Amino acid sequence: MASADAAQAGALGGGGDASEAAEAAGDASIAILCSPTCLKGMRQTAEGAERRNVKILEYDHRFGQTYPDEFVFYDVHDPQGLVDANPNMAAAFDAVLSDPPYTDAATVRLTMDGMQRLAKLPITPTEAGARPGVDFTPCLFVSALLSRDTFLEFGFRPTTYRLSFASKFATPMYTYTNFEPSLVPALGLGAWLDDGDIGDQQNANDGAGEAEAEGPNPSPGGGGAGEAEAEAEGHR
Repeated sequence: MASADAAQAGALGGGGDASEAAEAAGDASIAILCSPTCLKGMRQTAEGAERRNVKILEYDHRFGQTYPDEFVFYDVHDPQGLVDANPNMAAAFDAVLSDPPYTDAATVRLTMDGMQRLAKLPITPTEAGARPGVDFTPCLFVSALLSRDTFLEFGFRPTTYRLSFASKFATPMYTYTNFEPSLVPALGLGAWLDDGDIGDQQNANDGAGEAEAEGPNPSPGGGGAGEAEAEAEGHR
């Protein structure tokens, strides 16, 4: 998941059409919410190793020792507190990627709130034909299946790209975008799913997602695997 997210974050920063994406991505500012593994994977790529305009917003302070220049403390439940503590980050990012720790609708809305406060432009396209990076800030949201309406409220739709995990017991995860994936083919997200493809399954999984969200989680504002990864990496 880390390498896939990292590649997508870099391409996401380009916005616009394919011909503009590669050139623009090098200068784009990117905010990564609740996904330390994304930054780790990005740093392992040639382009990502040199990128300095990336911030990782995470609850676990130990990532501040691993990534002192990129780390910003972030509690997904307090989006206003984020910009109050870091006013220079308000409306400062060309692209935003998020992988919040819970999969309930309330957390999705709180995370979207934080994404909007960070994005330079609105994150919800207001009309057909709106251009990512020009009319709205391109965003990618990783989540388990929820009601399609939860994301459509913000203009996000699920893509055909599925994240894979080594464990067969892992919760299936989808990527949601606020732009047609074919506009930025470098992301490798395929296309938006048709309305009927997973709609029934999403609605059926609403209860399961909320039940999972109520379970124990050691990092209430960051990725569930964040603390384990911090311990494994140590402090570089």
